[in-house]
Amino acid sequence: MEKIFVSALSRSSLEGSAGIKLSGATMRPKLKVLLVRPLIREYINSQSSDNFESSIGLVPPLNLCCLAAAVEQAGFDVLIYDCEASDNNENLLETFLAKNKPDVVGVSIITTNFRGALYTAKTIRRVLPEAVIVCGGTHMMIFASETLSYPEFDYGFAGEAEKPFTGFLKALQDGSGDFSGIAGLVRKSDKGVIINESYGFNQDLDILPFPAYHLIDLSRYRMPNAKGNVISLFLSRGCPFNCGFCFRNPLLRKVRFKSIDRAIEEIGYMVEKHKVCSINFVDETISLKKSYFLEFCDKLISKKWDLEWQAPTRVNNIDEEIVSAAKKAGCHTFRLGIESGSDEILKKIDKGIDTASSREAVRLCRKYGIKTVSYFIIGYLGETEETIKQTIRFAKTIRPDYAAFFPATPMPETQLSRECEELRLIPKDYWRDFVLGRRNDSLPFIFPNAGGWVAKAYRQFYFSPLYILRKAGRVEFYKDFFKNLKIAINLWFMKFNRKSSVL
Repeated sequence: MEKIFVSALSRSSLEGSAGIKLSGATMRPKLKVLLVRPLIREYINSQSSDNFESSIGLVPPLNLCCLAAAVEQAGFDVLIYDCEASDNNENLLETFLAKNKPDVVGVSIITTNFRGALYTAKTIRRVLPEAVIVCGGTHMMIFASETLSYPEFDYGFAGEAEKPFTGFLKALQDGSGDFSGIAGLVRKSDKGVIINESYGFNQDLDILPFPAYHLIDLSRYRMPNAKGNVISLFLSRGCPFNCGFCFRNPLLRKVRFKSIDRAIEEIGYMVEKHKVCSINFVDETISLKKSYFLEFCDKLISKKWDLEWQAPTRVNNIDEEIVSAAKKAGCHTFRLGIESGSDEILKKIDKGIDTASSREAVRLCRKYGIKTVSYFIIGYLGETEETIKQTIRFAKTIRPDYAAFFPATPMPETQLSRECEELRLIPKDYWRDFVLGRRNDSLPFIFPNAGGWVAKAYRQFYFSPLYILRKAGRVEFYKDFFKNLKIAINLWFMKFNRKSSVL
């Protein structure tokens, strides 16, 4: 099955962008593949300010490392180039491309940085005019046709790409040109842009190879709350919840778990091979399945590795037994999406939690010595100045170790964006027009001066006398004094460049 999108592309552009490169690639004995995390350009709708981004460190591109491992397993040569770990420099990227001359280049895309991905693709095309450029990411589940309207992108993948991408490479290698059975492949034809159905999807996570962290320099990745080199791993994929601010294709709602033995084997490999001492789990909710999580912690404890880790979870998916087991297994931080200090706003968000659950979750973590990073949204639909103040007071009252505040941002294909369009708070089809280059303005805040309120929240939380006293009473505060001072300065001078009023 395939889905066809009619576009304004001519027959010659559709055939020329794929056919010439395809025939050229098949003449090479072995395809050389490069995977790229793109340059950042015109990141005008970021949900956090530049000051905040510069304070939270950088984690490795797990998605690219997973894809690279599958490509290696299939017998192809593969490299990874992370523009975010390379001083965001176009000249360095050009030099790397000219030196390595890959045949196929994969570029990951997030919609907010689409301009950065497009700029990166243009750079690749300029240096390597015959390379096949492929794009992927959740973005492609929403804007596949729009993205392939650009000549810089030859193909794309919607959904999980480990298996489909290797199938695509094999079809390029043998010159068959038969892409019809490759799940989630997005391609151009004289009929328009075609998406193969269904999307790529890994039901059995155990068959995936371990992420190819040997292809990147792990010394370049750090998080301010972790020791030494940090890698990212996952125990599960998918999220069953329906938060109003989050895009949730039905495919993304299906939760799959690695077997616990496979997860432990993977961690052991990282400890032995890469001398990893800190793991950043990126599961949507690591303790979603309590029995699974407790068994995982028990087996991790039995290994007696010198290992610490952190993970996201939900406030209503932890209890005393879970927190106690996590602490014994090396968890130093839970990241919690608390979102608001107003139960009324939480209902509008459709988060499925309440403030009582948030208060109890932070209390339990503090009891067992697990730090908490709590995330809050400022200026959601239905907010008033009083509910925003309520959220700031709540953040200070429950006393998480760290708090992060973000202005409500209507991301594409979310319930929040649909409601904002209906209320005419944001332009209709804004994100589609943004991707197509029809507009260069940033989204307006849906609550007046939400960016100013976010900056105020940071200052009131981190510069409150009680917070400073709590931090000053810990030895690590003085060990990292200058780093903490830099972060404090960044937070104090936080600014958003986005518009500060509704339309």
